[in-house]
Amino acid sequence: MIHSRPSVTALKGRRWVFFLAVLIGLQFLTFSHARSQTRLITDLVIEGAQTVDAQLVRNTSGFRVGSDVSRESIQQAIHQIYGLNLFSNVQVLGEEFGEGVRLIIRVTELPRLDKVVFKGNKELKEKDFGLTLRRGQPVGPHALQEARRKISSAYQEKGFFLIDVQTSLEPTPVAGEVDAVFDIEENKPVGVEAVVFEGNQQVESDELRGKVKNKPRSFLKSIFGGGKFNREKYDEDKTEIIAYYKKNGFLDAVIASDTVMLNEKKTDVTIRYTINEGPRYYFGESEFTGQSVLTEEQLRRGLKYRPGDVFNQEKFEESVGNLYTLYQEEGYLYARVIDETRTTDTTVSITYEISEGVPAHVHRINIAGNTKTKDKVIRRELAIYPGQVFRRSLLMRSLQNVMQLNYFSNVVPDYNVLPDGRVDLSLAVEEKPTGQIQVGGGYSGQDKFVGTVALGIPNLFGNGQEANISVDYGSRRQSYSLSFTEPWFRDTPTSVGFDIFDLERTWDEPLIVGTDDYTEDRTGFGLRLGRRLTWPDDYFRVFWRYRFERVQFRDFTDEYLEENINNSFSLEKVQWPQTTSSTSFTVSRDTRDLPEFATSGNRSTYEIEFAGGLLGGDWNFTRHFATHSRYHKIWKGFTLAPVFRLGVLQGGADIGAIPHSERFYAGGTRSDGMIRGYDDGAIVSRVNDSTVTGYIPGPVSGDLIADLVTGDGAGRYKPYAAVRGRALGIMNAELTYPIVSQQIYGLLFFDAGNVWLDVSNVQLTDLFTSYGFGFRLAVPGMGTLGFDFGIPNRGTEKGKLKPHFQFGSTF
Repeated sequence: MIHSRPSVTALKGRRWVFFLAVLIGLQFLTFSHARSQTRLITDLVIEGAQTVDAQLVRNTSGFRVGSDVSRESIQQAIHQIYGLNLFSNVQVLGEEFGEGVRLIIRVTELPRLDKVVFKGNKELKEKDFGLTLRRGQPVGPHALQEARRKISSAYQEKGFFLIDVQTSLEPTPVAGEVDAVFDIEENKPVGVEAVVFEGNQQVESDELRGKVKNKPRSFLKSIFGGGKFNREKYDEDKTEIIAYYKKNGFLDAVIASDTVMLNEKKTDVTIRYTINEGPRYYFGESEFTGQSVLTEEQLRRGLKYRPGDVFNQEKFEESVGNLYTLYQEEGYLYARVIDETRTTDTTVSITYEISEGVPAHVHRINIAGNTKTKDKVIRRELAIYPGQVFRRSLLMRSLQNVMQLNYFSNVVPDYNVLPDGRVDLSLAVEEKPTGQIQVGGGYSGQDKFVGTVALGIPNLFGNGQEANISVDYGSRRQSYSLSFTEPWFRDTPTSVGFDIFDLERTWDEPLIVGTDDYTEDRTGFGLRLGRRLTWPDDYFRVFWRYRFERVQFRDFTDEYLEENINNSFSLEKVQWPQTTSSTSFTVSRDTRDLPEFATSGNRSTYEIEFAGGLLGGDWNFTRHFATHSRYHKIWKGFTLAPVFRLGVLQGGADIGAIPHSERFYAGGTRSDGMIRGYDDGAIVSRVNDSTVTGYIPGPVSGDLIADLVTGDGAGRYKPYAAVRGRALGIMNAELTYPIVSQQIYGLLFFDAGNVWLDVSNVQLTDLFTSYGFGFRLAVPGMGTLGFDFGIPNRGTEKGKLKPHFQFGSTF
């Protein structure tokens, strides 16, 4: 006799129960001992299991040879085998065998999935559905129904309430395999027609509407795809509404009911919130008990409110956090603050019961995640040490110092409390690619295209040392350089380093109007020494540098004017090449949180350089250069960073007393004279006094003399001649936003500045200005790439968009 259970899709309601009862009843009526409620199983056979292990079916059924079989055990066996989700049909057959019955369990396996096919889905992709269907798994009606539910849910969260999903299994050429096909009709998303608030007497509906993300559809929102209903945001909106109420003193506010009503056309919904506001509460007096380490005055400084202020849940929670921070700063990690509120009418008085505990000392500091950087490179940056009382400020300063190395993308601190009350600190670092091997090209407005072969290693052998070797070759620039820096000489906070360089550069500067290009040859070396200070604070550093440079200008034209050879500005006056021997001192203070893409802190530097005198060389001058930058995180990731640069050159009455290569010029993306929107070097000073004299850098032509000098043999400049100046003032302001944190940034900028012949000529109303936008990309192996687009407010290119590109290093 056959005992079977039809497929799941055919079983419905009472018919399914009745049919199963009849089958089970018939099976027992056909046994030879019809009156017996159980029979002995003398044999057990599994049929139809081809890819599924027969032993799995046998074990799942619960039947064993030698055991009894009953009506209940058959029913349970069928249910359990179906529960495997491997079969579309299960049958139980029984026949006489020996002294008992042979049970035959016959199964029909579900088809195996080959692939999943989606049709009609345009707004959402397969990854948005979160399906768990995988190739090779058994697939049946239950799996399809679950997948359909997930697809519909994903669409409804995006506002597609009219979604229709049809499912089917289509056979493939391989026997036993099928494709799961989902035919999706998306229809239009449901929009938000209105957001209605009821019961709000003290908070305006427009205020509340501004806090929700499901906003009513408007003309502009329709154009840009807004105003769609989002189920996920709907739940978030309810939380935001109550948070806003509590921020404004309504501690008892609740959403009594909320509904989403679809209109008759099924195109838009109306969201309705019914609110019970309750009274508005105010802060009363605050009391402290149990404190001994900190005074009440110190604790009150941590409160973000005053008596009489409207009660603000955020300020209250921030105040509790500040109290913990105050105790952590004193090393009391185990301090507990229990706040007890008392309400009188609409006044909330708060008592902070403090259990201070004992101060925690640092036992051990563990470093993890540094696969390249040696432990000592990290440890020497730490401001907290084993044996010290744990202070939160020292931990935060340590994290800042480690991030300033620019070797890591993140540093995550943690601590573990030991049984004796001490703590083990751990710093988990995430190293980022720091070495830069660049074989390629770069472009700038001044140098055009330049091929580059460079090796930059800012963390040499994991020791924190920095080495750079580069070769640049282009039609306007050829350079070779080698530099090395040891930041911790003999394990002290002393840096030493050297630079060797050779540069040949062709200039096309508007400061010499009407002339051909000229070439600058520059060769030299530098020695560097630096030291971290502990006074006035440990953010200060000082640097000393010696520089020796040999400079020559050549190739102005192929012809010389014989009558001008002996003029005061000619080759007879200035013999080439010229040498500069100088020493400089720099003091800096840097409190930025990151060396790149900083969001807080500031950086100030002042450098003074002396050339000539006892140092020798052909030039005698003094150079002052100061910079100051501040970084402010202002709103939702936006950072505002103004930067100021001032430069002054001193040395002799005439401008010719200072070499051409040392004088200031601006324009383009020069780091010390950046005014975007203008050509590189386009902004120079203007001679407004015909008595000013000076040399011309190299052999000269008639065009050069006609433009710059009077031609009377005295070497005086013509009025309004353009030359590099001895005074510089630059202001740059950037508003940056992280598109991808520490990788891709967008920015808006405003630049202003000028170059003047001398300090006496400075006029702050006479500035070149520009504005624009740009991008920064941090590319492993190349460094930071910059793309800026500036619009100048002066000159012949006024109002025109000018691009500035910086590939690899800034030229």
